[in-house]
Amino acid sequence: MGESTTIRMTDRRETLFEALEDATGENTRSGAIDVAAEYYCFMRGENRRQPASGRVERLVRRAREEGSLTAEQIADVLDCDELPVRYDVSTGYGRGEE
Repeated sequence: MGESTTIRMTDRRETLFEALEDATGENTRSGAIDVAAEYYCFMRGENRRQPASGRVERLVRRAREEGSLTAEQIADVLDCDELPVRYDVSTGYGRGEE
């Protein structure tokens, strides 16, 4: 059997967990915490879940090496299952709909 952990709830944590459920699209606190923890480990890197460098380090390294990045390149580096990131470009001309 696994261990059970109790988290002391405060007003701040209650608000934070509600916001986390909204932000992750999860309908349970445990699900929202799982998604957020996976995302943090993935972005941070150098941990059991993400032994290699994290996405933030990769982004900074690439920007340093290339001098600047486009929004599309940044989205490509930061994209992950927990928080998909994409960059779309659309153009238009004329009067549009009236």
